[in-house]
Amino acid sequence: MKILYHHRTRGQGAERVHILEIVNALRKLGNEVYILSPPGVDIEHSKHDADKPKKQWIKKVYDVFPQSILEILRLSYNFFAYFRLKRIVKKYGIDFIYERYAFLTWVGPYFARKHHIPIILEVNEASGLNEVTGQVLVGLATRIERKVFQMADAIVVVSDFLKRYIQRMGINENKIYVIPNAVNLGLFNPDDVKNDLRRELNINDKIVIGFVGAFVSWNNLKLLIDIFKDVSKERTDIHLLLVGDGPLRGELERKVHQENLKDKVSFTGRVEYEDVPKFIHVMDICVIPKSNEYRSPMKLFEYMAMAKPVVAPRLEPIEKVVNNSNGLLFDAENRASLKEVIKALVEDAPKRKEIGKMARRTVKENYTWENNAREIIKIYKFLEGERYIWHKSCCLNSATKP
Repeated sequence: MKILYHHRTRGQGAERVHILEIVNALRKLGNEVYILSPPGVDIEHSKHDADKPKKQWIKKVYDVFPQSILEILRLSYNFFAYFRLKRIVKKYGIDFIYERYAFLTWVGPYFARKHHIPIILEVNEASGLNEVTGQVLVGLATRIERKVFQMADAIVVVSDFLKRYIQRMGINENKIYVIPNAVNLGLFNPDDVKNDLRRELNINDKIVIGFVGAFVSWNNLKLLIDIFKDVSKERTDIHLLLVGDGPLRGELERKVHQENLKDKVSFTGRVEYEDVPKFIHVMDICVIPKSNEYRSPMKLFEYMAMAKPVVAPRLEPIEKVVNNSNGLLFDAENRASLKEVIKALVEDAPKRKEIGKMARRTVKENYTWENNAREIIKIYKFLEGERYIWHKSCCLNSATKP
């Protein structure tokens, strides 16, 4: 089967990981998958692409231009992407398009409808929900979005919240499928970690509380540092390991210094995605300080795959995965609740081990990219069956006309 994966992202961070994992999983099932990316983005062959001069120039544009101009540029993408889609479909004989939906992007469903090619639209967020960047043309985006969702043959979302949100736009619930995010068990395998970083990080005898991800406001690392400070007053044998980078790193480092926690908190800086398992491996407790009701955090599945006890906010997408046997939940945005859960795990090593074991089992059985790829293929085959029935019905109706 020949599949075209279309996206309009910068091909960095979690977006890049998600795209490549889906593509690779589809290929493992024996499919030919072609990727159509925006100009300047080579998502498959450029692990360090963000450091290249062209990428740095694009980043400067994003940093300098006002949001309104960026949104106009995103709208303009649709017009020249149409012809790129046409070339690839004609060259490779694409069976169906799988598109990662992006704000103000309508070209994929429009092209697919016009050329009678099935399209499955993956939706990770919708207009008005985006926490990452402010949105200016929300009204226009909402109108485009509704039309795009109507044109799509099927829609894949990562949470029930998103399914309900899209349904309220008048979209048929039967074409919306909930497929949470997943993990690469080959990469995130605790048995394969050869290098224990505890000695290198000088945390040999510590109970390590850890976080992996971007240092941005919506991850609320300030809350995690505050909770750690409180717990460390009672337990001097704990250490906080913060893996990653981002715009708030300097502010967080200053906070750690002001709170006299410099010897108890480590910042690793940016690490390659392939090295993330080594850092999770040295953690005893893995924390997601903040999430929201519509996202499916990939770090949740990565922590669990490394057989670590996860502490995460009590939100619907997370509750679908985590229960008391494979992780612990706290009341979202509740400082006392988060402290209570972290403290309980700090004081109970056997419980940490048992929860971690169950966490690994949970993702192994239910949350792999291969499973997600199989679900995508099932959706396509269902669509093909529906098209066959429709086509046959049309032919019969034509044959019976006088």
